[in-house]
Amino acid sequence: MSSAYELVMTKPRLTRAELGLPVDFYHGEEHYRLDISIETDIDQLYRAFFKVLEDGQAYPQETIDRSAFEKFFFAHYAFVVTAVDRTNEDGSRRAVAAFYIKPNFPGRSAHLANYGLLVESEFRSKGIGNFMVEQCIRLAKIIGYKALYTNLVYANNIASIKACERYGFQKVGCVPEAGNLKGIGYVDAFQFYKEL
Repeated sequence: MSSAYELVMTKPRLTRAELGLPVDFYHGEEHYRLDISIETDIDQLYRAFFKVLEDGQAYPQETIDRSAFEKFFFAHYAFVVTAVDRTNEDGSRRAVAAFYIKPNFPGRSAHLANYGLLVESEFRSKGIGNFMVEQCIRLAKIIGYKALYTNLVYANNIASIKACERYGFQKVGCVPEAGNLKGIGYVDAFQFYKEL
């Protein structure tokens, strides 16, 4: 995958304790836990991300292999939400959602963080996305970022737009026809900014 910048993590990673992890979240009787991602999460999240790309409504990539996904999503800080009361057939924890936090730009602008959310389709509409935005804001500040900045929130992504508005992000830009989405065609994309 090509990018305008190859951003390499230069600071040591903070520990779980320094990040205030894990954090539990409940939706009714369902129990979820946010923690740092581990190796066994990658394949599960890759399958979920690949499905999102196949749906063609979010993220600019049209396809991605596992290696490129790992580099894109896990190169900096990646956090996973697991279903505490569910495991996979092999006994590993059940990853149902995740987000990354990484610098949006290098050097003089590396204090601006970018983040991306991923929620498996069967776990949507359970408040997990809002929980992750709250935690993203908290964690980005702990990590040392000064602001969060989104590059591409497609105009049809109402849930993401509402989450940005709910948590005090300012809409700072619009790129006309930024995404050619499956079954829709060209749609605008918004940029949102939140000072931490």
